Amino acid sequence: MALLKNLYRYTVLIITLFLLVDAKCTYSRREKQLNVTCRKESHFPADIPPNAYSIVLDECKIRTLQKSDVKRFTELRIFHIAGNRLRTIDVDVFSDNRKLEVLDISRNSQIKSNVTKTLVCNLAKMNRQMRELYLSVLKIDKSDISNIIRCLENMQLTVLDLSSATNGPLNDYTFSRMTTLQVLKLGSIYPVNLRALYNLTLLNTLRLSDTKLNDIPSFYDEDTNTTLLPGLRVLYLDSNYIQTLPNRTVGLDNLEFISMRSNRLRRISSTDMSRLSTKLNTMFLNINKNIRIEQCSFSTSVVKLELRNCRIMFSRKVRYIFSNLTKMTGLSLSKNYFDQSSDVLGMLFRGLTNLTHLSLEDCSIKRIPDTTFKGLHNLVMLTLSGNRISILNANFFNDLRSLQSLNLAGNKLTTVQKDVIALFPPSLNVFDFSGNPFVCTCDLLWFMQLFRNDRFKFLKNGTNDAYKCYNPPEMQGRNLTSFNITKADCTHLSFGIKLTIILSSVTSVVAILTFAVYRFRWYIGYGYFLLRAKRREARERSDQNQYAYDAFVAYNKSDLTWIQDKLLPLLEENERMRLCVHDRDWLCGRDVIDNIVQSIESSRKTLLVVSNAFAASQWCQLEMTLAQHRLLAEDRNALVLVLLEGIERRNLTPRLILQMRQQTYLEWTDDPVGQKIFWKKLLRSLKKPSSSILHSSPKCNQTARDDGPKDEPIETSSGDETRP
Repeated sequence: MALLKNLYRYTVLIITLFLLVDAKCTYSRREKQLNVTCRKESHFPADIPPNAYSIVLDECKIRTLQKSDVKRFTELRIFHIAGNRLRTIDVDVFSDNRKLEVLDISRNSQIKSNVTKTLVCNLAKMNRQMRELYLSVLKIDKSDISNIIRCLENMQLTVLDLSSATNGPLNDYTFSRMTTLQVLKLGSIYPVNLRALYNLTLLNTLRLSDTKLNDIPSFYDEDTNTTLLPGLRVLYLDSNYIQTLPNRTVGLDNLEFISMRSNRLRRISSTDMSRLSTKLNTMFLNINKNIRIEQCSFSTSVVKLELRNCRIMFSRKVRYIFSNLTKMTGLSLSKNYFDQSSDVLGMLFRGLTNLTHLSLEDCSIKRIPDTTFKGLHNLVMLTLSGNRISILNANFFNDLRSLQSLNLAGNKLTTVQKDVIALFPPSLNVFDFSGNPFVCTCDLLWFMQLFRNDRFKFLKNGTNDAYKCYNPPEMQGRNLTSFNITKADCTHLSFGIKLTIILSSVTSVVAILTFAVYRFRWYIGYGYFLLRAKRREARERSDQNQYAYDAFVAYNKSDLTWIQDKLLPLLEENERMRLCVHDRDWLCGRDVIDNIVQSIESSRKTLLVVSNAFAASQWCQLEMTLAQHRLLAEDRNALVLVLLEGIERRNLTPRLILQMRQQTYLEWTDDPVGQKIFWKKLLRSLKKPSSSILHSSPKCNQTARDDGPKDEPIETSSGDETRP
């Protein structure tokens, strides 16, 4: 009879499991209790067995929850439906689940406040077995929160989570009747009124995150001169504005755990810590930027400490801040900075003989001193990912006898020496070398064999191609698992030796040539400029192009008097040169830029008459720019620069400064003798050379031009310039 009963039971179980093969839920049994966990469900699963003890539907997409969905689960003790998209929920949905002890409907922000209130109050009337209730991140109005708490007084709750669900301050004695509470999580209440926690003598965990606290509040009751929460062991004060630790005792004598992540702490000293609590063994101080820690600030009772992302600069001045923490087992210093020029890493962990977990990821570490891990015999997990380590030294791991997991992902390792791994302790069986730029040559062959060995577990950071070859080029991007070179191939590879010799020879030749170039750099430079001058001279003398003008004169309208009285009479009347002047020679109705380009292209040279007005004019600057472009394009002396006056600093543009530095220019003077020299130099610059620029006569070869037109008067117009 017993055999038939067992056979029937197993048959029902097999059929049930067969029907659930295609479901998105997983099933497990623990102490004969059926636990169900579902993911990615958009509706409440209809095929969950009615004897389910625990149902977890977190992070699904369920929009409605009806009484008919959960009515059949008469043995249900734990129900989670957090992080869904609930909009509609029956207020008496759990009226038939009289054994329900844990309920989590957190992070369903679309549920209306009055629905939440009615749901909780109905639950309090029907179910006295409830022990844990999670209502975090729900939209609950100020008027409803007090009613909800009043309803909860009928329960014997030990855990209540109202994180980010409350708004505004709480009244005195708000939770005074909930004497069974052991864990209370509050958020978005400000100002904080600790008298709301009166009479919670069993409370051991309190969360006051995101409450705009500027200081750690005092837990002393001034009326009775005793602490409000004598049993408090765990305190969360994350995401506040706390800058300093208390300067007086605050009634937290039994506090063992404190989390102050994302605050504004600036300084920590041993005196501050002793006022807070002498029994602290766990501290989370992550994301307190630019915090300054004095020597021996932490109590010797500290076992676990996190200082992640605090922008601490660890230098020789703070190399002993952990020296008294001989009981510490866990330490996280990730996303901080270490002075690479000092031996701070070699001294920082001295004396931490009980340390089991150490995290130093994303600290920009390039070099690890040999004494860094000295004495850490009990270290089990070491994380060094996200640094710049390129070389592993076998001496690093001499004292790491208990090491089981090593994370060196995302560093600069190109290879891993065989003698380094050979000295790893026998307990080390989990590696993470992913994201390193490996060079897949014969030097990495033994590591590939280790990679394929079942004795070691290589983590991959969630990707299947985290171990890739970066060099040589023909192997770039390939997975290490496809690196098929064998030991025999490496033994007979003589090409590598030949390649080494060739590379050494090339390097030697390059070094000799580099030394020779540096030794004779002045002679080489002189020869280069001499050849360039001769080439420009030859190109200009052999230029057979026919130009309409000898020079295009670029000037500002304010300098027209000098152009008419000085420049044109000498060059056009005396020297029979033909100049292009925009006031006289440009075609009306044509675009200004087209006129500029046409004038430069049809002139053998461009004469820039520079004054302060010229330097301040955008159109004059454009003419200079286009002329410079022609100079670069044709590589000949086609630009002549004349300064009529000293240019003020505010008018000097970068382009004009560059032109004045690179090219010799003429300066107009009022001195009669200087003017004669000025005109001679200008004629030599504008006329086409007839002999070598190195041996030419100082006198210009003046030839009358019969085809030059007679000078015509230049018409003037009002305004600064005729151009826009």
